[in-house]
Amino acid sequence: MELNLTKILSSLTVLAAWAYSLGWIKSLYYFSTFGVGLESTELSVQDYLFASWYTVENVLFFILLLWVAVVAQRKWVYVVVLLYLPMPLLIDVSYSHLASPLLGGFPGWFVDRAHTVLKFVPFLVLLIVLVVHKDTHERFKDSSWAHGKFALAVLWLVVIAWSISAAKHFGTSEANRAMLAPDKYFLQITPPASANLPPFNQRKRGTCCTIARIGASLLICLHLAVVSR
Repeated sequence: MELNLTKILSSLTVLAAWAYSLGWIKSLYYFSTFGVGLESTELSVQDYLFASWYTVENVLFFILLLWVAVVAQRKWVYVVVLLYLPMPLLIDVSYSHLASPLLGGFPGWFVDRAHTVLKFVPFLVLLIVLVVHKDTHERFKDSSWAHGKFALAVLWLVVIAWSISAAKHFGTSEANRAMLAPDKYFLQITPPASANLPPFNQRKRGTCCTIARIGASLLICLHLAVVSR
């Protein structure tokens, strides 16, 4: 029991460090889009962990899709994985082509439903595999890894590389979304008494400046007179 608890704590530590790193990368690219250095934001560890939840969630969906591909061993599933790999990059690039006449309204539709696509594609592939390829049912029940340590290491390298890329592009995409709709994402402050302010009068301002100069000159003359005595 003690050994299992040690493994669980070690795994949670690794996951927390991973989530912190992804949150830091995402925040870095989010603020750099606005030209703000991350060192000037004074974000805490909790802020980075909260910023990572969207990336971590999609990484879990990606792991699910990879697991389905490994277990199902079907060519069409491999094709779906290849199409799924550049999704974060495509989301980021789509913001630069929202007004493209060649692509029409697809970029706008895609950025609005990107999270839905990333979330449901792995589950949809799993459902199709279970319904169409019934011979895979027994393989899904077996939780062992039968493809060697090298293949497992390559799989985790792909997951880690994808998670870093996703954090980068998700940060930039969220910044672009905020700039497209600043009313929804940025705080706006309107002075309540701004409508009741009197109009600016340049003549009154000139008169006040003249009176101030005369007063200052008189004070200087008075001071010189006192000193000369």
